Amino acid sequence: MPNYIKGLDELVRNYDKLTLKDINTNAALAGAEVIREQASQNAPRGETGNLARLEITKVAVKKQDRVIVKIGPSKDVFYGLFIELGTVHMAPNPFLGPALEQKMSEAIQETTAVIQFALAAQPE
Repeated sequence: MPNYIKGLDELVRNYDKLTLKDINTNAALAGAEVIREQASQNAPRGETGNLARLEITKVAVKKQDRVIVKIGPSKDVFYGLFIELGTVHMAPNPFLGPALEQKMSEAIQETTAVIQFALAAQPE
């Protein structure tokens, strides 16, 4: 009996329906995730460690030719922006900016890989 993956036919049908916007969104999120993971590792732990756990990625703009993904603390840890940028009462302790610098190359590679995979799988 040949090996068969349940749902494979449906997956292929749905994949054929992917638009350029979907591919761009998936690629942008994949690259952003690399940076988000590093930001989470860089984040100060404090008493609760919430800042490190509650970093999120979110699609902010999704158009045919452009996807913008925001990376940063969730609303529950909004104070992460104060830590990143500082205030008049405290010096900055950046963790997002350094994560971007540390992982930009890897994020670009991940984004490119997702796009290349999607394009290679498209029917002629």
